[in-house]
Amino acid sequence: MKTSPGNCNKCGKVCALANADSSCVAGKCAIASCNPGFYSCDNNQNNGCETDVMNSARDCGSCSNNCAAAPKVKSATCASGSCVISTCNTGFGNCNGNVTNGCETSIASDIYNCGACGTSCMQQHVDSASCGGPEGGPYTCTITACEQGWLDCDSDTSTGCEVQGDACPLPCALHRCHVGFNARAAKPRVHHANGSQPVAHRGCDHVGRGMQTAHIHVD
Repeated sequence: MKTSPGNCNKCGKVCALANADSSCVAGKCAIASCNPGFYSCDNNQNNGCETDVMNSARDCGSCSNNCAAAPKVKSATCASGSCVISTCNTGFGNCNGNVTNGCETSIASDIYNCGACGTSCMQQHVDSASCGGPEGGPYTCTITACEQGWLDCDSDTSTGCEVQGDACPLPCALHRCHVGFNARAAKPRVHHANGSQPVAHRGCDHVGRGMQTAHIHVD
């Protein structure tokens, strides 16, 4: 009777611990083994294998594997024994997909993950850029310099420095281009006196938004 799980220490006392194969050791019910997906994380034999490690965010896959304990993680869940990050602390993101190091990326300052994972400030022909914003967001890109010969004339950081030209002429530069991003005054092109159509300045001339033209007649 000291070892019989059907009569453990007395007749009719059946050892049937939760989520476990039970045994009787020295007249007391004990866990022989846990059912798949369950562990005894509190080391209490009386309540059997109480923890569902397939779905417990505090004991995910194994005892004490707390999904929310990873750095910069605000909330997390456990699915099929693996941690899933639900939300990160403000200003951070899990951009490498590795739950072990948590929300490792500062989306408030990373120019390759600005405001969200995968949002890059370094679009076409951008030489340098920054990422920032108010505390709590939103976080946005700012183009600080274009590659030589390229200009940001639409003020849209997602298109980068989209205009090719040596200069973004004034007054066009004041209204359309970022002066300082290789934007400098350009010499006007020549309009012949024979009645041919005038040719617009270089830089912003081909974006089609009413750029000024130079009417310089030659004799």
